[in-house]
Amino acid sequence: MKKTLFIFVTLLSFRCANPKNDAVQKTEPEAFDVTALKPLIIENGKRWGEALQTKDASIFMDLYDVNAHYLPNGDIALNGNTAIMEYWKASMSFLTDIQLEMETLEGNKQLVYETGKGLALVLNQTGGMDTLRYKYVNVWKRGTDGKYRVVIDIYNDIKAP
Repeated sequence: MKKTLFIFVTLLSFRCANPKNDAVQKTEPEAFDVTALKPLIIENGKRWGEALQTKDASIFMDLYDVNAHYLPNGDIALNGNTAIMEYWKASMSFLTDIQLEMETLEGNKQLVYETGKGLALVLNQTGGMDTLRYKYVNVWKRGTDGKYRVVIDIYNDIKAP
């Protein structure tokens, strides 16, 4: 009798906890408006220029996820935010500014991808300034701390007409 009562109570509690009597309840995906992230991603994008203008390489550590991948045009792929920071740090001797212009932003709460055009100001051999134009894709991942950091960064030069 005790065993039967135990089984009955267990089944009843399961039924109360799961009124539809489904083994697994289906939940609707959380509504997410990716356009709400646009100002944040644009502000994050400005930090590349800030890092170069202030010569503060530590900013790159916060921009990139610890397991990020950076695929610069015509160069080797870099993995991990430490390797990426070192790459940017070495570039500070000739790269003076970067400006990003977002064209699209898509994704969900955990992962968004941004496409756009960029402009880089580079010191040339005569001491003048060259402007390089490029297109890019940044994939931003939401960390456990709620911050979005780049997990994939790739760009390709745009040839002058």
